[in-house]
This record gives sequence, structure tokens and C-alpha cells, in this order.
Amino acid sequence: MIWDLYQTQSNGTRIVDNAEKDSDLNYKKVMDHDPIIRFKVCDGVLYDVQFIKSSNTYMLVTCGEGGAYLFQWCKILERLSDSICAERLSMPAIEELTPSSTFRTNPALFAAPIEMNGIAYDEALRRLYCAAGDLFGGYIWDIESNKRVGTLGNGYPLQPGEKPLSRHSNYLHTIKTVPRSCANPSAHTVLTGGEDGQVGIWDGKELKLIQMIDFNTVMKGTIGEQTSFWVSSMDVQETGNWAAVGGGIDYLSYSGKCNNSNEFGFMASLNLPTRTVGATKRTREVVNNIAYHSRNGYMVSVGNESVVSYWNQSDITRGREGRTLLTSSSAYSISIHPNGELMAVAGVGQTVDCLSDKATRFSLKY
Repeated sequence: MIWDLYQTQSNGTRIVDNAEKDSDLNYKKVMDHDPIIRFKVCDGVLYDVQFIKSSNTYMLVTCGEGGAYLFQWCKILERLSDSICAERLSMPAIEELTPSSTFRTNPALFAAPIEMNGIAYDEALRRLYCAAGDLFGGYIWDIESNKRVGTLGNGYPLQPGEKPLSRHSNYLHTIKTVPRSCANPSAHTVLTGGEDGQVGIWDGKELKLIQMIDFNTVMKGTIGEQTSFWVSSMDVQETGNWAAVGGGIDYLSYSGKCNNSNEFGFMASLNLPTRTVGATKRTREVVNNIAYHSRNGYMVSVGNESVVSYWNQSDITRGREGRTLLTSSSAYSISIHPNGELMAVAGVGQTVDCLSDKATRFSLKY
């Protein structure tokens, strides 16, 4: 997988002139932004990428097939300062950039590389949490010592004497840390979600399970008996009170519907202080990614269709309150800038759609 960095305006956006605005009404206008630098991370697929901060040091963490890879951001900036010239902007070379740390799954039991599907980070504990596609589910590393401190998953000990934790029955798709707040003042809470349709609530410091919520049980009878659920994505509200959960539904046998699996999806609101499901909604698409949009009070979701959907945070049962067309036929990732003014969506194809509250848009093409 090649990681590209693009040159933008100082505020992170691009000024769109009137001609581009008119063309943008077609929702298919693609503007080329040449990468400044490219560097290879691994031979396989990358599933998540995040910035983290530890001791006033910023790092870029990616995860995918074979493990998680941590890069010192200052090292990348050094390459950028050497690379910004007309020749390099027009034809950026693939840089040799070695990660400062590589966190791998247990290699002894598996011949093939194990995929890491998601990353979460606790700055206070300086722990990196990864959702894995193997029997152990979630891995936890101390990024200062580069040592694994435990697992959250299926209960197979990795070392002699290590206490097993057996809760999830299948691999994990997503993992999130919960901000500390009035509702969650001291616990370092971690959420896990996976192929078994369960959401785990954990004490990330003590590595103890607090509660498991099974959406196969919660939603039983609301959609159909011959169904099973899987959790693909979660996001946590800034207050730490609510979590949004999204995923897919496998229809084993459902009258009047196609027999194709993963045809539909679902969304749910999870109240974290009470650890209860507040509302659920079946969706016409598998929900691949979901996020809270703090600026406008919406939840936004993307799935196996070419739109981003907007939902009311307080009541998702009212249905979609808006949609925006995308250039991708199917979207897998959505990210919202902390100030809420810009949202980036990526998926199938060679573009990243950038959307703003001011109804402007542009796309990054590679």
C-alpha cells in the first residue's frame, strides 16, 4: 500500500472558483491534487490510519495486513522539506521511510499475515489498541516500550501464564476509546465490535470486560428471525455518553427479499453510562463507517452505495435527513475535521471526496 500526502491551502481546504462551483453541481467534478510525497507501508492492504499524540510528539499510525506501523511525524516533515520543488511535485518518488515501531500479531499460530482492521489510542496510558482478524481479537501495546501488554478477544493465551479473556467469538472490525467525562470520569473505557455482532465494553487499563452487548439478541424479532448481525464501525460522542454503532445484516432466509448476504445494514445508538441500546434502525445499505458530526448535530454514515447519509443524533428512527452524492460507488471511510468544517470520504475508486458545510466540494485524485 502506498501512502500519499497532498499539498493544500494553509487552512486545509482549496479555494473553488465560480466555474468549478458550476461544474460541481454535476457531483462528478474531479480536481487533481498532486501528491508531495509517497512512501510504502506494507505489501498488503491498509485498513486504518490515524494521527496520535504522545508526550507532545505527533505520530502517524497505520494498520493493515501483518500489523500496525508507527511513523514519527517529524521524520515525514523532514522529507517534505526536502521534496517541495517543481520536479518532485510533478513526479513524486516512492520514498524509503522506515517505521519507528512495528506492532505485529502473534505469528506462531498462523502462516499468513493477520490483518489489523482498526486503531484506537489512550494518550494517558500511552497504549495502542488494535482490532485484529485472528482468534485474539484485540491487541494492546505500550508504545513507549513497544511491548504487548495484553489482548481483548477470544481467550487464547499468547504467553505462558497469561490470563485468557474469552468474550468475542469471531474477529474484530472496529475498536474505539471513550473520552473521559462526567459520565466516565476515570475508567479508560474501550469499545470493540466485530463479526459476531457483539459490542464489548472494556476497562482498557485493567483489561477487564465490563459488559458484552449482542445485537443478535437486541434486535431479534425487529427485522427477521433468520438473520445474523455484524458490527463494522463505531464512533463515540465527545461527551462520552453515547456511541453510534453500524454494521451489516446477513439474511439466511427472508421472505420477499433477495438471498444475497449483506444486502441490508443497521444503525444503533448505545448509551454508555447505562450500557443500553437507545434506538435502532435498519438501513437499505451495509453501514461501512459511521461518525458523529459535532458541528451540525448529525450522525453521518457511508456504505455500499454512492452517498453519504445524514441522521439526527437524537432520533435515528426518523430516517435520513439528507444525502450527498459521492464519486465512489461504495464508500468505506469517513473522517470529519475537528472544527467540523470539512469532511473526507473514501471508498471504491481513485478519489477522496471532500465536503464542507458551505456546500462546496472537491476531490483528491490519485
